[in-house]
Amino acid sequence: MAFFTVTLQFFLGDSCLHREDYDFHDNIDTETGQVKRLPQRYFTGGFKDRNLERRYVDDLAVTSKGRLYLAYACILAITLVGSTLWTTLSLASSIGGSIIQDLLYISEARAALVSS
Repeated sequence: MAFFTVTLQFFLGDSCLHREDYDFHDNIDTETGQVKRLPQRYFTGGFKDRNLERRYVDDLAVTSKGRLYLAYACILAITLVGSTLWTTLSLASSIGGSIIQDLLYISEARAALVSS
């Protein structure tokens, strides 16, 4: 769904997708704080007011920056720990045995089956 909206935005441009100029001052009662009308949204996602959509996405990116850095750190840690653990287990014959030799044997056996 999001890919469809991005594709529409790329080919049609923002001017074709911009259908509304939502103003918070006109749509929120200042005395009671009640919302009179919410901004319209597309079925596939995103606001029909492209300026509001742009501000929303920018704010979401700033708000989610910590989560993004945490995800990158976790991916980096998993990659480093996994490769270090694999190297340790495959090279130390007392711990991991002969993993590399076993994998080479399996790949040679598969190659022999495919060629015959």
